Amino acid sequence: MALDDIQAIIVHAHGVTWTTSLVVALAERGAIMVMCAANHSPVAIMSPIDGHHAQAARMRAQWEAPRPMFKQLWQKIIVAKITMQASLLAVQGKAEANALMLMSRRVRVVSHMVV
Repeated sequence: MALDDIQAIIVHAHGVTWTTSLVVALAERGAIMVMCAANHSPVAIMSPIDGHHAQAARMRAQWEAPRPMFKQLWQKIIVAKITMQASLLAVQGKAEANALMLMSRRVRVVSHMVV
């Protein structure tokens, strides 16, 4: 795989080693690295200072998004996460899948948070 084809690397295994040359080469091509803790939760992001202009534009647009749009997008993310969990439970034949699907339909945006 060519380095130019890599947009991001998620590091969630402890004991991973790499060279600075590799990390610099990836950063020069606009790739980001996400570092995860032992529980696989993201704890840090390495982002190139002089990244690809399109990537920087996307990040700027997200940062500057109007509050109502931000809330609507956050709602969609929450609904998607719940729906995917429900789908996984359904594939496993778990009855709880139906409850999660119902829950995903009840996610609403309120003035200060998603509930």
